[in-house]
Amino acid sequence: MKLEQIRKEVANIVDDNSFAPEDIDNYINQAISYSAGVVKLPALKRIGTVDFSEDAYSVSLSEMVGDALVRSISYAVLENGNELNILNGVEELLMSYPKLDKVGIPKDIALETQTLWYQPAGDYTATLVYYTRPAPLAKNTDIPSVFPEHLHRGLFVHGAAWMIYDQIEDGIEQEKKVNTINQFFHSFSEVNRESAIVKLREWIGQNRVHHISSIWRY
Repeated sequence: MKLEQIRKEVANIVDDNSFAPEDIDNYINQAISYSAGVVKLPALKRIGTVDFSEDAYSVSLSEMVGDALVRSISYAVLENGNELNILNGVEELLMSYPKLDKVGIPKDIALETQTLWYQPAGDYTATLVYYTRPAPLAKNTDIPSVFPEHLHRGLFVHGAAWMIYDQIEDGIEQEKKVNTINQFFHSFSEVNRESAIVKLREWIGQNRVHHISSIWRY
């Protein structure tokens, strides 16, 4: 679906003129970002290398990814084959290395926004498997092409409508947020087996390439 079509369908559902087209576009892009944040999309997976220095304890990933933004790192390995532990944040790194002083071969890393933190060590190169953030839709003809087309309506029409209704129905009791609950049920509910986000996970599982190796022993 193109941005213009998604916007029209969201506007038809919400039916509230206080939300300008650019406001709806913002919620659509939030729904896209949310979807990519809870599900790792193969189309957003990348591989790159980054250099560690004994004179520092962090490195910007901007040179590696250019104009893209790293959302998460799923795997990291040094050039000598040693895998790196991916911590939840720089605080966890400081728990193990409170002084961030030189302690030898790097073992742990932590991603904060676009900065990669590590304990200082010798000069090493690491290979990262990471996920980028999807590009926001800006033009009417833009399409969220990294997502399967048959789920665009569920993820982005109902997803954006959920976010808008949550604003409209703000301040009332949770059980009375009928529209908010209904739109969430169709888009991002984890308990609804037919929700778009659940179907997205199923689609990824069905399209994953499985590597099978067989060794015949005689």
